[in-house]
Amino acid sequence: GSDPRVCPNCGDGKLSIKIGRYGIFVGCSRHPECKYTRPFASSEEDAPVQEDVSLGTDPVSGEEVVRKSGRFGPYVQLGEGAQGEKPKRAPIPPAFDNAEFDLEKALALLSLPRDIGEHPETGEMIAAGIGRYGPYLLYQKKYIRLESPEDALTIGVNRAVQVIAQPRPSRRTWGVAPTLRELGEHPDDGAPVKVLKGRYGPYINHDKINASLPRGKEVENLTLEEAVSLLAERAARAEVKTPATRTKARTKTTTKTQAKAKAKTRTAAKAKTRTAAKSKTKVNAKSKKSARAKKTTNTRTS
Repeated sequence: GSDPRVCPNCGDGKLSIKIGRYGIFVGCSRHPECKYTRPFASSEEDAPVQEDVSLGTDPVSGEEVVRKSGRFGPYVQLGEGAQGEKPKRAPIPPAFDNAEFDLEKALALLSLPRDIGEHPETGEMIAAGIGRYGPYLLYQKKYIRLESPEDALTIGVNRAVQVIAQPRPSRRTWGVAPTLRELGEHPDDGAPVKVLKGRYGPYINHDKINASLPRGKEVENLTLEEAVSLLAERAARAEVKTPATRTKARTKTTTKTQAKAKAKTRTAAKAKTRTAAKSKTKVNAKSKKSARAKKTTNTRTS
């Protein structure tokens, strides 16, 4: 049978276990001439072949462009880097990781981040790139998210200016629940009554009041009258709860204040006692000293 240690890529080298920057892997003994590598696994079944794929040559630098697989996913690499320098690399977004990924796409990724052009109003440069959190625009030291990785490669100045001009969501609007259905206006104030999508299921919203849907009730079958009734019940329960909660809070605060006052009184009393004791000790010491002086005087006189 054939030797399982023979490199399937070049046919000359032998496979062996190597230690790299990101852990143990299997590589060819003819490295760097042969670029065959694969992750180390306990069995051959768990060890899918991860071959480097040459995509072609960069027409500018003349260096080879290779698709590789790393610890954090696939990436492209330009050449092997000059002596003491790391080669230029770019991660391949999941949307691009398919059979259609070619040299043109690889060179476009390696060109990022790229300058798109100057903003017509400010004259400041707008750049595009793909970062840790996805594709973005960079303008005035601020990052603006783009819809897809393709945008980072193809977007022009005009479209970039439009994206920058769009209002970005504030922190308050990040957690706004999506609307499932609008039921109409509330009969009391004309404010909208909506069914929103919540973490634990749909619920009814009007102004600052939220009410859960009855079990088994479908959003499509809910009427405005039913929603108004459920909101009224929820508001009534909230009104009953509020005074009790406030009373409890006031009682707790009062108890705390009283406890602090008592502690303060005890501290003051202790301080007063210590002061009185010190004063008494001083008086006694003074009396004893006076008595000794008087006795000494009488002795000398006699």
